[in-house]
Amino acid sequence: MDCFSLSDTLLKDILHFAKPFGHREDARSLNLGFGFLYYSLVRALRPKHTLVIGSGYGFSVVCFALGIKDNSVGFLSFVDPSYSLIKDGPLATVGGRGMWSEESSVREHFQRSGCRTW
Repeated sequence: MDCFSLSDTLLKDILHFAKPFGHREDARSLNLGFGFLYYSLVRALRPKHTLVIGSGYGFSVVCFALGIKDNSVGFLSFVDPSYSLIKDGPLATVGGRGMWSEESSVREHFQRSGCRTW
């Protein structure tokens, strides 16, 4: 197993598919912004369990999961009600995208970054 997952190709995929917004990212320079911080925290602290609550497109989830994968220890739980601003209205969600309703789509989304099993 590689001990460092963050290749240029993977960084491009994360920036394209996990769509970070407001994480101080810069796609031109392949800078994940706060994503590097999420990844580094997991690498440095080596938690046994990481919990992420809510995610627009899974950006923080992917960054934390890749850190866990590269540590070869720990696991991640991701909880999101998959509310959609359009479908459920502004009172049920704060900018939700309804992205996590279909299990097969969720698996495929996280498989792109190689962190589905984490």
